[in-house]
Amino acid sequence: MSSSTIDPLDRLYREAKRNEEYQVRCYRALTDEIKARKLNPRRFREYDWRNLVVYYYAEIINFPEESENIYTMLIYMTASASMLNVRTVMSVLKAVDQELDLTETDFHIESRSIERLDDNTTLVKVEDLEFKIPQLVAKKLLTVNSDINEMVKLLLRYQIMGRESGFFWSIDTDLYSRFPSLDKVTQPLFTLECFASPLNHYLEHYCSAFEADREAYASEGNFFDRVKELKEPVRFIYNPPYTGRIINESAKLVIQHMDNYPGSEFIAMLPDWADSLGSRLLSAYPNSSTVILQAKDFTVFDYSINKSILGLKPFILIVNIGGDKSLSNKYCVAAKKRLQINARALQK
Repeated sequence: MSSSTIDPLDRLYREAKRNEEYQVRCYRALTDEIKARKLNPRRFREYDWRNLVVYYYAEIINFPEESENIYTMLIYMTASASMLNVRTVMSVLKAVDQELDLTETDFHIESRSIERLDDNTTLVKVEDLEFKIPQLVAKKLLTVNSDINEMVKLLLRYQIMGRESGFFWSIDTDLYSRFPSLDKVTQPLFTLECFASPLNHYLEHYCSAFEADREAYASEGNFFDRVKELKEPVRFIYNPPYTGRIINESAKLVIQHMDNYPGSEFIAMLPDWADSLGSRLLSAYPNSSTVILQAKDFTVFDYSINKSILGLKPFILIVNIGGDKSLSNKYCVAAKKRLQINARALQK
């Protein structure tokens, strides 16, 4: 089978498999180096390494023209977490990359299946890759697009993002359910979930990373492209991937739209990073209100298990609605109280 006739599903599987192998082999090779050098890194665990890779791919997808700089950042973050020097990390990642070869032209997927494990979980298998997703999420996907192959492709596309990572967290759905009431106190607005996916969106209008999501699952496309197409006031529901580059650059676009189309609004939830330019811009915007959400004193929604969970690190909630400071502050405080009530309920 020539490369030009490879089935798209086969190609996606190969990419997903390579990504998975790359993560695993890199972690093992890095830990071998750590042991050989008798280092004792407290922060370099497999979960942390997976998150570094998730951040890398999140940025590559959104800023492909910055791929070299983003890869360099991955190396420096890995060196910091592992306590290895930069040159060693570079050589380890390069060696693993050269070892992996999944480009055989005669490859073809023979095995794929979808089964309901229980009332809560659906298991999707593609060759030796397995994806467990909440039953409600599977049902939602099939309601939008009944083609099971499209659901399989979707899972393969997002495999590198690791459904166990923070990539599939969102603002608590209890807050989403209250958004329609804002139209009664401000004005009806086109409301856009800025960073989501077919697997973890709540609102009808949402942006997601991959262009293929647009055709198969009615995504509005990549946020960085979509926001430039909008020519009207918008209510932005803004909870981006937690990388500095994405937060800073997307916040600038939200601010630009607020300036160009008066009446626009945003509700933003971001990690409480002191050096975050994006957070500072949104907090300083006229009529914004900001509150700090302390770790374990608020909830977020984890779509990988379809449940609310405790927020494990401090976040900030920034609200700008109705062009009114008092209204923004009222909503911000009410939202914080609601999340605190939800957090206390989870801890009982």
